[in-house]
Amino acid sequence: MIASTWSYRRVGDFEIEERIGRGGSASVFRARQVPVNRYVALKIIDLDAQSNALAFQRFQQEAHVVASLEHLHILPIYDYGVIENQHAYLVTRLMHRSLSDMLRSGPSRLRRPPKSPSKLAAPSLTRIAAA
Repeated sequence: MIASTWSYRRVGDFEIEERIGRGGSASVFRARQVPVNRYVALKIIDLDAQSNALAFQRFQQEAHVVASLEHLHILPIYDYGVIENQHAYLVTRLMHRSLSDMLRSGPSRLRRPPKSPSKLAAPSLTRIAAA
């Protein structure tokens, strides 16, 4: 199992501290990037031995695509690679709350809900009609 194999170990420059999530073929860990003392999310993907080359090719393609995107709502990729030809890893910024935690807490008090298009357009349409 990925969790027992990787807890409290080191992957390259990253010291794994704890598992913070898992899915069907991957686990996500809180890790520390030692040289810069930065906490990151380290996703370790179990490459299926029978389709190892194809799984890694898909993983690499996904990493390249995501790394090429720059947007406020897309986590940057700091690093990626393969460990012992069995596990791929991907390193991103560590979020301090999960998406499920954010959804459970409801709408943010700091942000107003977006206005409907009709409410946004109403003042302009009123001024146009009055002209």
